[in-house]
Amino acid sequence: METSSAKRPAATDPVSDRTEQVTAEARRRYHVYLASAFGDKGFQDAHALADLALDLLTDWRNIDTGAPCRCSCHPQLPASDRHDYGFDCMCTKTREERKRIFDDLRYDSEEFWQSPEGQSIVAAKRAEDAELHEWLAEQADVTAHADGDFAPEVWHGEVAGRRFYFRERGGQWRIEIDLRPTGWCVPTVVALAASGEPRIEQCEVEEGDVIAHGDTAETGYGTTPRERVQFIVGKVRQHLAQASCTLHASDLSAVESVLGAQVQWCPSCGIRLGS
Repeated sequence: METSSAKRPAATDPVSDRTEQVTAEARRRYHVYLASAFGDKGFQDAHALADLALDLLTDWRNIDTGAPCRCSCHPQLPASDRHDYGFDCMCTKTREERKRIFDDLRYDSEEFWQSPEGQSIVAAKRAEDAELHEWLAEQADVTAHADGDFAPEVWHGEVAGRRFYFRERGGQWRIEIDLRPTGWCVPTVVALAASGEPRIEQCEVEEGDVIAHGDTAETGYGTTPRERVQFIVGKVRQHLAQASCTLHASDLSAVESVLGAQVQWCPSCGIRLGS
């Protein structure tokens, strides 16, 4: 049987290719921008100076491997073509221009939500919220409310008198309980003015004890608000039950003699025992 000596073409990485294209275009745009600025200031060899400036400012490399360093402590070229590589950022707009852009976006948004597709989404959301509220009404010791919608997904509430905080982003989630002030604040967007200008306030950060974490592929994570809150509440209740259980801290030798094996799980709270 004959075998071909032709080599297969190397597999391409679309994401890597796109990143290289964006970086090349960003560098080209900023080269033109810098060369023009240097030329206006009367510098000779403005294009060579623009290349030098870009190299010195943005081309940082690992001293051992030579790989590009992406640490945010270094100036970087834009990682995407958002806002036309930075040349059309909102910071370049006057107050009147920002208001006009915000009004256009709001009009387009309102028009969409009045469309049949938008109304269908609204109806489905209302049904999901009603399902959640119906379930919460049956839980005498549970409160829960969402803070935001998608990225990140955040829930606050209480279970059995214990405050919880849930956060998911990038497929990874964590749950904290017993939130307490940290003593430091961060600037936070709390509202948008009619002009589209963000209203920013200093909000104190709270932290709690992380009692559970994982990824969204975990069984029971769910897809609707009710399923998500049930998942969170279940994790909190499980933690509280395990924290207050005294059975697994006692001598289980009698149980093990009956089973003829080491007890690996607490028969009361389900916590894993041993290594």
